[in-house]
Amino acid sequence: MNSAKEVFVFLDNDNTDENEINAKILTEGYRIAEKLKTNLSAIYMGVKVIDKHFLEKFGVSKLYKLENQIFSNYDYEIISEILAYIIQPLPLKILIFAHTESGKNIAINTAFNLNTVAITDCVDIRIKNEKLFFVRSIYGDQFEQELYYTKDKKEIITLRLDNLEIKETNSGIHLEIINLHPSNIQKKNLSAKTLSIIHPNFKTVDISFAERIIGIGAGCATKELFSMAEELSDLLEASIGTTRPVVDEGILPKNRMIGQTGKTISPDSYLALGISGSPHHVAGIQKSKNIISVNRDPRAPIFNISDIGFVCDLNKLLPKLIEHLKHFMGKKYEGV
Repeated sequence: MNSAKEVFVFLDNDNTDENEINAKILTEGYRIAEKLKTNLSAIYMGVKVIDKHFLEKFGVSKLYKLENQIFSNYDYEIISEILAYIIQPLPLKILIFAHTESGKNIAINTAFNLNTVAITDCVDIRIKNEKLFFVRSIYGDQFEQELYYTKDKKEIITLRLDNLEIKETNSGIHLEIINLHPSNIQKKNLSAKTLSIIHPNFKTVDISFAERIIGIGAGCATKELFSMAEELSDLLEASIGTTRPVVDEGILPKNRMIGQTGKTISPDSYLALGISGSPHHVAGIQKSKNIISVNRDPRAPIFNISDIGFVCDLNKLLPKLIEHLKHFMGKKYEGV
C-alpha cells in the first residue's frame, strides 16, 4: 500500500461500549484505506490497555499511542490540543472519529487547533476520482448533502454509527506500535485548563446521547398524564422523547422525536408510555439496551420488541409509581 497520506482513526475510550464503537469505525477506516490504496493507522490517548490483536483484526498497520494521566478525566480541550500537536507532522489524509458526544467535541476542537474544519454527523464516505466526499442527512433525513474539502488540509470528520457494520479483515497485517513521548507536552504548558466538569442536563441533552429516556406517546399526551410524566422524568433524571403524533400536535418539539425521521437512540433504558409501536418509531429505539412499555392495549405492537411490558391504565399507574419512587428515594437518602 502507498503510505504517502494515510487514513487515521481516533480510538474511543470514553464509552461503555467502546469496543463496538471502535470496531465499526475501524471497519469503515479500512474500507476507505483500501479504496485509496493506503494504510490504516489508529491514534490512542488514554490510560487503558489497548488490545493489539483487536486492532490487527481490523487491518491497522500503525498505532500511535500516548498514555498519560492527563487524560484520566477525558478533558476534550486538553485532548484536542495535544492531538493537534501529535498529528501535525503525520502523513494524515483523513482522521475519522465516531459521532459520539466525546468524538464530536474532540473533532471540532482538534480541527480548530489545526486551522481547518471538521465535518460532523456524516452517514457515509464516498470516493470519486480518489477524492473523498462526506455525506450528511438533512431536512429530517429526506435529503442527502455531499461535502468535500477544497483545500489540501487534514480532513477531519465524525461518522454516525447507526448503519455501520463490523467486518474483520484477513489482511495479515502486523501492528507496529509507536509510543509517543512528546517532551514539551506537560499539563502546565497547555493553554486549556479544566476548572470543573459539568455533566449534561438530562432535560436539555440531545436524546441521541441520553442514558435514560421516557417516551411520551399519544396515550400519554393529555395535560394530566404529561404533567405526571414530566415529574417522573425529574425523579429518574430521564430525558423525554416522543412520537410523531405528539410532535404534530405541538406538545413537544421535533428535536424530541424518535423514529425514522427523528432521532435514533441507544439509552440504557427506554420507558415507553402510551406508545403503540409504529414501525416508524420502532426503527429509532431498537438499539436501546432495555425497553419497558406501558400500554392499555394488550395487542400494541410495542410489546413485541419490549424486554418488559405492562398492560394497564396510565391514569392509575403513574400516580402510584411516582409515590413509590418518592418513598424509595426518601428512604435511600434518609439520614444523609
